[in-house]
Amino acid sequence: MQKIYIRKKYTDTGSEIFVVPALALKNSENVEKITIPYPAGNSTLEYDSLEKAVGAIINSGFEYVLPDGKELPVKLPVDNMGLYDVLYNKIVDMTKNVNTGIVSSAIQGLSTLGDDRAIKIFIEKMGEDNEAVRMAAINSLVKYKTSVIEQLLTALNDSNWVRRNSAITCILMISENAKVDSEAIVMELIKRIDDGNPIVQANAIIAASKIYEQGFIK
Repeated sequence: MQKIYIRKKYTDTGSEIFVVPALALKNSENVEKITIPYPAGNSTLEYDSLEKAVGAIINSGFEYVLPDGKELPVKLPVDNMGLYDVLYNKIVDMTKNVNTGIVSSAIQGLSTLGDDRAIKIFIEKMGEDNEAVRMAAINSLVKYKTSVIEQLLTALNDSNWVRRNSAITCILMISENAKVDSEAIVMELIKRIDDGNPIVQANAIIAASKIYEQGFIK
C-alpha cells in the first residue's frame, strides 16, 4: 500500500502544524466537494496535531510515515472517524448505477482510494461488456501488481468469457512491470489456449508467449 509522508513545520507564532499531500475530489459539475490525503496530491492539508494527520491518512486508505521517518501507531482522533467509510461506501454504491459513465468514474474513484476491499469489485467489473467500465477495472487491478495475481488466476476459470479475457490482459500488464512466477502463470495460460472462446484463446497465446519470454528467454 502507498505511504504518505507527514511533514512538520512551524507557524509564525512557533506552533507545530503537520502537513500532508492531498487531492481535491470534485462532483460531476467539477465543483470541489472534499479534499483527502493522497500520496501524489497537488494540494496539501494541515493539521494542528500529529494524531489528526495520521487519522486522516488512515481514513483515506493509506499508510503513513511520521516526520522522523518512523511508522508507529498513533491514537486516531475521534472527530475524523467515519469520514472515509462514508466516502468509500458512497462510491461503492455508485458502481451499481445504471449509467456506465458513473460506474466507470466510481471504479476510478475506488482505485484512487487504494482500498483492498475494492479488489473484488474490480474483479467483478472487469467482466462487464461496456469497455469503459471494463478498462477502468483492469487498470485499477494492475495498480495492485502481484498481490492480485492469485485472484486473477482464479478468474481465468470464470464462466464469463469477458472476465477470463480481462484476467489474461491484467496478468500480462502486471508481468510487464513486476516480477511474477512466470512458470506457474504460463502453465495456467496454456490451459486457456484451449478455451471455448476464440478471443480468449488468442489473448492467451499472446500472453503466454510474452510472459515466457520475459521469464526465460534472455
